[in-house]
Amino acid sequence: MDSNEKENSNTSIFKCHICGTLLSFDFYVENNEFIIFYSCVNGHKNKSKLIDFMRKSHICKRGKKIYQNETCCSFHYSDNSLYCKNCEKKICNKCEQKHKEHIIVDLNKYFFTIQEQKDLISSLLEIEKKIIKLEQLKNDILTYLNKIIESNFLMLSFSRQYLLSSRKDEYSNFYNIKNLKLLKSFYQPTKTKIFEQIIQLGEKFLSSFNLTFQNDLICKKSLTSHKNYIYTLNILSDGRLISCSSDNLIKIYNTNYEVDYNLNIHSGSVYYISQLNSGNLISCSRDKTIKIIKLLDNHKYNIEQTLEGHNYAVEKVIEPKNNFLASVSYDKYLRIWEKKDLNYELIKSTQFQTTTSDSGLFKINDNEFLTISIVNKSIQFWTTEYFTCFSTIKNIQTQFSTSNVIKVNKDLLCIGGIDLVSFYLIKLSTHQLLLNINNNMKILSMAKCIDGNFWVGYETNNLNQYIAKYKYDGVSLIKIMDIKYNLNYSISSITELKDGSLAIGNREGVIQILK
Repeated sequence: MDSNEKENSNTSIFKCHICGTLLSFDFYVENNEFIIFYSCVNGHKNKSKLIDFMRKSHICKRGKKIYQNETCCSFHYSDNSLYCKNCEKKICNKCEQKHKEHIIVDLNKYFFTIQEQKDLISSLLEIEKKIIKLEQLKNDILTYLNKIIESNFLMLSFSRQYLLSSRKDEYSNFYNIKNLKLLKSFYQPTKTKIFEQIIQLGEKFLSSFNLTFQNDLICKKSLTSHKNYIYTLNILSDGRLISCSSDNLIKIYNTNYEVDYNLNIHSGSVYYISQLNSGNLISCSRDKTIKIIKLLDNHKYNIEQTLEGHNYAVEKVIEPKNNFLASVSYDKYLRIWEKKDLNYELIKSTQFQTTTSDSGLFKINDNEFLTISIVNKSIQFWTTEYFTCFSTIKNIQTQFSTSNVIKVNKDLLCIGGIDLVSFYLIKLSTHQLLLNINNNMKILSMAKCIDGNFWVGYETNNLNQYIAKYKYDGVSLIKIMDIKYNLNYSISSITELKDGSLAIGNREGVIQILK
């Protein structure tokens, strides 16, 4: 039998080292283990010969089972449970002494870590393949858009729901973005004023289908503690909602929208309520007075001071800077109050309107504020240093709201209109009227959003009411949300709560919390 046949045989024959007789072993494989049976005709033990054979064959013994050298130590015949990083080999516990100056790690943990690394590399390769596919998809989309641009000179998206495509053949098509279904087509010559005509087409399309941009807001709760017109909604520093109404009452609500405080301190409609820097509340009323209120524990309060000086109803009062108040009234006067010791005193009265009419008041910053005069069709800017008027925007042709004023950013003010012109944009650094936006809407109320945009409640010519959200893109105002107000009430005041919910006060005395 040649050497190759001996290797393939399951029986190997050797001589006994004592008597020289033939020694045979039989083996078979079970579960990847070598099971050995050896015998001598004279009964001699041949352990040393067997060991020599196992060492030469790179096989080690453990009882009656023989394992490959990869899992057992060939010198100590015990399991390899350690790994020497210096020698790059597996060793047993008894071999550890010989490698005492080397870096020894647990075998299972070492190879498990390697496997984790391999899995991570495999995952990264899969991600890289997906990125390559996304890049290819992006290139395909850009190629497709380029083909569209070649045949269409303008595409506009209305609130991410409708797509306007205006072609060279002077036809403009409206599509539903979700299914690209053609909704309507208009013929419009586009030789001049392309953008204006496209925007007009958009408005015409939306009005013809009576579409809204987004799902309706859900009414979380209705508050019916007031009986009449809600004039003002505001948020206190701790996040609580506060309201005032023509029922002569001021109410403060807790986080569950339950009435915490019920203030019956005025003898006429309460037009405005807000919080001073000191934490006290300040209100003004049709009863010609301004009141400063301190809230106490257990739903109690104390009237710190009552300011009397106006001859007619006080429309609004603000704190232009610390220790000073400014108020406007139907008596045509702006009055300035200064806090001396513990009480406010009237220090200045200036007539800013020629006849009795609605007026407005708004704080711009600690250095200036503005007044709005309906009858004079003007906006006046006042300094808080000497409380004098230093700039005026005159001859505004249409009516605008006295209470709906929003500071869009540090240098831009937006005032809501109540007839054909919906918005006025004013640049604060130059006190110039930048833009009149004509959307044929009557602005009912405006409120600043947490995200920097602002809410608008408005009414159309057909007396439908909507709640919209606007943002300023650096050039004009863009409507990013438009929801029809279908709750059978008339909007009078809007404010956004700290959790992002919208509080809407109504002329019927109901406050609704929408989300």
